Amino acid sequence: MVPDSAKVWIVWLDEQAKIASFHHVEGYRRQDFLNQAYFHNYMMSLQERGFRFQ
Repeated sequence: MVPDSAKVWIVWLDEQAKIASFHHVEGYRRQDFLNQAYFHNYMMSLQERGFRFQ
């Protein structure tokens, strides 16, 4: 099992279309997180701002 300290949580963003993707999409901006709590909080903030997830 990989310890959390070695993991990276990643989301790809299209801020104009307000889409967040959990897999690579050409032209989307990659955002990395080294902490799962920060990643989850960021996902919640995207949802509050009207982002759709794929």
